[in-house]
Amino acid sequence: MRIDIPESVRQKVDRCPHDFGCLTSDCCGTRDVCAIEYAYGASVMRLASDEQIFCPYQVAFGNSQLCTCPVREYLHVSRTNNGR
Repeated sequence: MRIDIPESVRQKVDRCPHDFGCLTSDCCGTRDVCAIEYAYGASVMRLASDEQIFCPYQVAFGNSQLCTCPVREYLHVSRTNNGR
């Protein structure tokens, strides 16, 4: 599976340690892509897990973990709009 995203979205992600692995599989490095519990918009999503992992786009906020990755947001919105 290869997912094409707009170049404008890809260019916003300049710190991906996994070379955009999420675009060719449902993995981010050796882990599954983080599950999103709630999307606030503007590339801010609350993760379903509170596990802290090394990711330059993951931010601790209280007892929650937030994802600020524009590519992850694009994938989430695309899947939500397509009923997946």
